[in-house]
Amino acid sequence: MSIYCNNECLNCIHYFDDEKEIVNKIQFKKGEFWKLKPKEYEIVFILKGSLNVSFEQYSNETIEKDDMILIPSDRDFYIEAMEDSELFLMQIPASVLTYQCTTIKLFNYQTPDTDTTLNYLTINKNIAIFLSTLEIYIEENIKCFSLHECKIRELFFLLEEGYKKTELYKFFHLALKNNSSFSNLANHNKTK
Repeated sequence: MSIYCNNECLNCIHYFDDEKEIVNKIQFKKGEFWKLKPKEYEIVFILKGSLNVSFEQYSNETIEKDDMILIPSDRDFYIEAMEDSELFLMQIPASVLTYQCTTIKLFNYQTPDTDTTLNYLTINKNIAIFLSTLEIYIEENIKCFSLHECKIRELFFLLEEGYKKTELYKFFHLALKNNSSFSNLANHNKTK
């Protein structure tokens, strides 16, 4: 199967190079370590295997196949593969995350403190289908920024439709509580 964007070429203004990719598929062999310090928020989708992750107050937390977690921006994030593993990393710019969390009304949502537990979501059927389309785009080397922006919006629609507000609040709590620049932007937009 071949999928092409009508205007996709190296000179297209919507085309981005490997260094600017917002969706990456990464494979790890058992025992491999990796350190990441994302410039933007990232959602990690575990497609296969099991990983130990550490960041901020969380140390050696295990996430497994069909889990997804949010990584805060500008924080050191460590991964150790407990077995051969495969994952997707999807960058979510703070402005987009703010808008989406405002849209699904997470800022006014109240829940007990969630900082002591690493909160993740289990990949449901619709998110699994979403990820399979991302995999096709990656395999076909489609690097259209506009397409990826649409996929981020689609992801948030699927999150809102497939999970309870309490689950979403816990999933995004690191962005909602711990990042002052994100919180300031969010609160500014919330009052408009």
